[in-house]
Amino acid sequence: GTRWLNLRPLPATQIHTTKAKVVTPADLKGKKLITLAGHATGWLVNSLGGAAVEVGPGDWYTSLERGLAEGLVVHWAAVHDFKLTELFKYHTHIGPGGLGMPGQGFIVNLKTWNSLPRDVQEIILEAYNWVHDEAVKYDQDLITKAAKEAQQAGHEVIELTPDQLQEWAQAVQPYIDKWIADTEAKGLPARRVYEGLQELIKQHQQAR
Repeated sequence: GTRWLNLRPLPATQIHTTKAKVVTPADLKGKKLITLAGHATGWLVNSLGGAAVEVGPGDWYTSLERGLAEGLVVHWAAVHDFKLTELFKYHTHIGPGGLGMPGQGFIVNLKTWNSLPRDVQEIILEAYNWVHDEAVKYDQDLITKAAKEAQQAGHEVIELTPDQLQEWAQAVQPYIDKWIADTEAKGLPARRVYEGLQELIKQHQQAR
């Protein structure tokens, strides 16, 4: 009963740590990392022997400062926004897509949408597409600023090799398989959607 007005991915979530670097999935063992509530990264940290800590953004700084957590799984823009750069020493890039890119968007009631004149619909869509483009630009500016701040502070940014990225892909595959099974059990075409997404990613990579 709803229609998407706009949908975009948030910036890629990467791993930022205060004491010890993370390179392989095994490096998460014994570490306490703040993860986004309900996000797959919490499952990943716990499944690999770490401890996922779910606290609100307002408590990120104090949790890291006091050692209640040793790292944060989030995108670079948030690191800048919440002034967390000074607390970290290491930043691990899990590829351009990170450990995930949660979606964010706007929806409208379908009956309400269908009741609007076509020209009004077009104006609304144009406005939300503008919001999308501006939000992406804003995020990219923050990511650039955050990375520059980390570099100036002498932090180590770990860029993983293809083999190391494959290790992370294998580590998260059980979560994907479970999501597909659970969603298919609800009568939804999860595998078809997932495989279609993989094909789009492949096409995009080939076009670059």
